[in-house]
Amino acid sequence: MNVLLGDGDGGLHPGVTIAHAGLALAAGDLNGDGKADLVAGGGASVSVFLGKGDGTFQQRTSYTLAGMTFSIAVADLNADGKLDIAATSFYQGVVGVLLGNGNGTFRKRVDYGTGIDPRPITVADVDGNGQPDLIVGTGGSVCLLFGTGDGTFRSKVLYGTVGGPGGLATADFNGDGRTDIVTTSTGATVASLLINSGRGTFPARHQYVVGHYPMAIAAGDFNADGTDDVITIDYYGATVSVLLAKGDGTSQQPYKATSITRTDAVLSLLLGDYNSDGKLDAIVVDDYQHYQVLLGNGDGTFRVLPSKAQTSWASATADVNRDGKLDLLLSVDTKLEVLLGNGDGTFGSPTSFETGTSAYTMVVNDFDQDGKLDVALSTGSAVALLKGNGDGSFQSPISSPTQITISLRSGDLNGDGYPDLAGVDNQSVGVLFGNGDGTFQPEVDYPLTYLYSLVVADFNQDGKLDLLAGESDSQVSLLRNDGTGHFGPADKYPYGDLTEGLTVGNFNQDSFPDLAVPIPSHYSNVVDFLLNSGAQ
Repeated sequence: MNVLLGDGDGGLHPGVTIAHAGLALAAGDLNGDGKADLVAGGGASVSVFLGKGDGTFQQRTSYTLAGMTFSIAVADLNADGKLDIAATSFYQGVVGVLLGNGNGTFRKRVDYGTGIDPRPITVADVDGNGQPDLIVGTGGSVCLLFGTGDGTFRSKVLYGTVGGPGGLATADFNGDGRTDIVTTSTGATVASLLINSGRGTFPARHQYVVGHYPMAIAAGDFNADGTDDVITIDYYGATVSVLLAKGDGTSQQPYKATSITRTDAVLSLLLGDYNSDGKLDAIVVDDYQHYQVLLGNGDGTFRVLPSKAQTSWASATADVNRDGKLDLLLSVDTKLEVLLGNGDGTFGSPTSFETGTSAYTMVVNDFDQDGKLDVALSTGSAVALLKGNGDGSFQSPISSPTQITISLRSGDLNGDGYPDLAGVDNQSVGVLFGNGDGTFQPEVDYPLTYLYSLVVADFNQDGKLDLLAGESDSQVSLLRNDGTGHFGPADKYPYGDLTEGLTVGNFNQDSFPDLAVPIPSHYSNVVDFLLNSGAQ
């Protein structure tokens, strides 16, 4: 370890070498003599070097830690005017706290659990109570240990970040007088910013384990407790995973698991009450000529009906014949196939209607305001609208030019009472305003980058539907609606993982729409919750 003394002109004198090897280093006046001292971490200990005031130091005094030291913070943790030490032990998942005696010696170490792989550590008053708290970057999260004021700390609270934080800093980033946190990642090229709500909580990512390679995702209340839950399906596996929400933005673990017939390559997940028992059910659709109905038991588990052979790419459910039973709509080659629901979770034989070309995605709404549901399908070069007759049959398609290929969505975006369309192609979000007669105005595009998905919701609760797009460069982009259907510049939120699937739900009962995002990877079995802070 080298100490280089400043020459007063911005330069440095030759260094003084101190025999010590390690990763961590901190400085402070540990014995109250007005001279700077050093604390160095090496192996499973920290060493204290009391300064002589001339750039040299006394012989070390060492204190044992739980394991290899990664980072050290020096601060007065118990308000006695004496500096204390907090140091992370990487492999043991703890931070060790040594309270200072004021003379350069320290009391017996007390360890606090942090979660896996604690690395950087800093001290700040996060919850605004005047008492120092510990902030630790761990494997994939930020760990908060709230101080009691006497040098002890409460149990850890974790907030997910992008990758494992390699760097950590605190500051008031939004000018509200509260301590916020920013981290850099050891596994991604982004920084994670956690904005303080004012209570020492951070509306941020919450990750939960589900089945391997989660792909399709949807939100609904599977146990009738008034809070939206999350359901995912493995892309290559045969497991349905349900995360039952607690109502505070967190979810129960472990997840509820139901096995289904292995079909490979799940494309979509359709929710509804398909057997009219008041419990939420699901339909799994894949691109290997099958769909399967899962009847909900009301507790997050399902009774699985036999898989049915039926090729499809785009799919939806709706009551298209107005008999009070949900029907199944599938895009098959150049046709729309309608399977009328029997009301018991099964469906009748398909009836085909020509669409003219294959479709990537579909949405159902009453686009011509005649009280009968219509179907819009995106083909990559146009939207094909098939007007419904109200009996489960459909008219010939009406084509409107568009570049929308995926995530076709519908809602009244400009407040005129007519349903509009929105969706994404590779480079932009496209909006088509409906005329109320089944036709649409020319597409308006909002350029973004390499888009995967789109959801529509009133994210800031101003009565206007907003658009949120998932991009391939590890971020989500929010386009706020000005009330006329025009959208301002995108607010981008770094995310750090693929955003191929997005679903909206209210997971903490605060009235603001939240997001759930599966991490679609061969190496992942995680769903993230991104809670809405409610900021305008």
